[in-house]
Amino acid sequence: MLSHGEYADVHLSGHEKNNNWELRVVMLKHLCRLKDVDLKRVNFYNSPTVTEAMTFSVDMAPYNECVLVLGSDQIAMGTKISKAYDTAFVINRRSTSSTEVRYFLDTSWFIEDLRGLYEGDEFALCLAKILREEELRRERSKEVAGEVDPVTQGV
Repeated sequence: MLSHGEYADVHLSGHEKNNNWELRVVMLKHLCRLKDVDLKRVNFYNSPTVTEAMTFSVDMAPYNECVLVLGSDQIAMGTKISKAYDTAFVINRRSTSSTEVRYFLDTSWFIEDLRGLYEGDEFALCLAKILREEELRRERSKEVAGEVDPVTQGV
């Protein structure tokens, strides 16, 4: 993101369906430090919706000029939002999907693959495991409450 602007606004949803916002920020900041990212140029926000995130970032940007950067799984949404806000749109190609990472975390056979994804950083790996366990706990509690059908949800 920083290759496209002076600073980066990272918007994460704090919605209850997501993992703990503060813990996700800790992980992202840690990963940024590993890559020598200047965190003075990165701002993290708890944004309930993409629309609120874009409105905030566009309003705060000098001359209202922003570049929207989204993962390759969000091309349709990025195209629509960039047109609505008259901003540039850049696709961030991913090295792996969140589904693959979840599978690696759930299956102890792939611990070395996980270490590779996090470049051997045990702290990042520990945070990923904590976040995944939080996600699984939330899914189990919904299943017990009858909110999720395990057959249709692939649990």
